[in-house]
Amino acid sequence: MKLNLNPIVVSAVANSAPIPTDTRSNPTNIGVNVNSTGANTYQVQITQDDVYAPGYVASSGNWYTPPTGQFTGTLNGTAAGFTNGVITGFCTAVRLSVSVYASGSVSIQCWQTDSTQGG
Repeated sequence: MKLNLNPIVVSAVANSAPIPTDTRSNPTNIGVNVNSTGANTYQVQITQDDVYAPGYVASSGNWYTPPTGQFTGTLNGTAAGFTNGVITGFCTAVRLSVSVYASGSVSIQCWQTDSTQGG
């Protein structure tokens, strides 16, 4: 199941919109591709918050980098280029957080495998 069909692009010090996951999927494996066209510093973050809750505000949510053992690959970077990884721990949403913006843009695409709800 594709989580975001088109890349979500960030071109400033900012966070992307949350990308909700299918929490009914077992196992929860979320593939992540990030492409930075400039020397930007970014990281992929996850949350276990209910992003569908009335009044939920992503900027005040509990976002964090997946801990060691809950991802494979590379989910952060500081230079132009392409990184990818797989998040294996439970989460309700994924986002891209750009903490240093130099030039160009940073984009994220995600997909989820083994969805119990079809694709």
